[in-house]
Amino acid sequence: MATETNEVLARYLAIVGWSPRALACRVNRLFGAGTVSPTAPYHWRDAGSVPRPPVPKMAAIVLSRPLGKTITVEELWKGQAQDSPLLIPADHGMDAPWTLAGTVRIVEDWLLGGLMDRREFLAISGSALTTAGWDYLGLEPTRLAAALGGDTVGDTLTRQIETMIPSLRDADHRRGGLAGLPYVHAQFLAVGALLREGGHSDGITRRLLVALGELGDLAGYMAFDAGRHGLAQRYWLTALRAAREAGDQPLAASILGNLSYQATWREDGQDAVSLGEAAVLASTSATASVRAAATSRLASAYAANGQLSEFRRAAAQAREILENRRPAHDPGWAEFVSPDYLQAQSAYSLIQLGRARLTQDDRAGARKLLTEGETRLASDRRNDAYRRSDLLRNTWLALGYTARGDLERSCSAGRVALQGLAHVRSARCVELLRALRGELRRGRHTHPWVREFLPELDAALRRHAA
Repeated sequence: MATETNEVLARYLAIVGWSPRALACRVNRLFGAGTVSPTAPYHWRDAGSVPRPPVPKMAAIVLSRPLGKTITVEELWKGQAQDSPLLIPADHGMDAPWTLAGTVRIVEDWLLGGLMDRREFLAISGSALTTAGWDYLGLEPTRLAAALGGDTVGDTLTRQIETMIPSLRDADHRRGGLAGLPYVHAQFLAVGALLREGGHSDGITRRLLVALGELGDLAGYMAFDAGRHGLAQRYWLTALRAAREAGDQPLAASILGNLSYQATWREDGQDAVSLGEAAVLASTSATASVRAAATSRLASAYAANGQLSEFRRAAAQAREILENRRPAHDPGWAEFVSPDYLQAQSAYSLIQLGRARLTQDDRAGARKLLTEGETRLASDRRNDAYRRSDLLRNTWLALGYTARGDLERSCSAGRVALQGLAHVRSARCVELLRALRGELRRGRHTHPWVREFLPELDAALRRHAA
């Protein structure tokens, strides 16, 4: 067993100003709670112990970010750790030209991975992520010929693909990303194989590109909902290229908006704002619903970045834009955009801002924001058949009530949320419920309502994990 100090790890921790516990926190934030124990890095640094794969590469990746250079497993662990070649960044191999041939090259990588791709894609951030959005905007979208000719089989098959996509979106809204991602991935590969085969008319090629982009956008959102953030980014980065080649700027706005929303969820406020601004620019010539959705994503990004006045301005602008919507002219994927949807998104942001104000000891400001968010959510009248949306709404309500100290209403909202958990497979919802559990346990576990509700919450989370 190694007993010598790992000088390389010690030196890099000193350079970035992290304690071993801080390294553990960052590994767990990027790769999931419980990946490493909070004290494990002390043993790595002080006793020279080496963790099992893939943790050595995870630690190297986490340290590479603030250092601004690639730290290899070989260097960090002095040749004593095993590398994990299947652990790669989400943008690996995405340096292909922004052309049809470049898009097909990226599609081929997906096809080589197949249905049982064993690679684990790591979420990226900073310029590695946001550059893709601004590269898209800096390029003139290719305008393929609008001919609708081509062989009959190609047209029939393409129509079948296009007809199937709305039902897949509906299933995601109802049941969550974990439920249908494998099937959507298979359809994504099937369309990719058709594109790689080539020989289609320009019209069929464009429609296949749009289908690939919509399936990639949907698969990305499902992977995000399933907690697989690196895989989600890889879908979205691929879909963004397909949207560009098809000349479908509204679809690109959706993809960039979803990348922004993911960054919001991961509390990367600056990335969220940059991607949200790119989404708004991409939506400039789109329908009111598409522009409102992009502006709403930017509003959420401002909230995640702590910019209250900018959030309010963008949220109000999104509502104003939507007043001019004409649903008959919207792309099919934009059907979810409604006044109630915008109101719910704003409410989540208000509760997020209110909780942040509490950490800054601004109790008066926090209470005002929390109350405003709760009031908006309480009047939400969206379709209850979309169980994931209902679960998220009630969990955010419970978080708001908890932060404000209204524990009876928090537990009541939490119970309603748990009713939806039996029908929804969503790591994102579970993560939010675990956050609620943590806040209820923190100094509130002796309250009679909390004492009764916590065992129910724990049991539901265990059933979902099983």
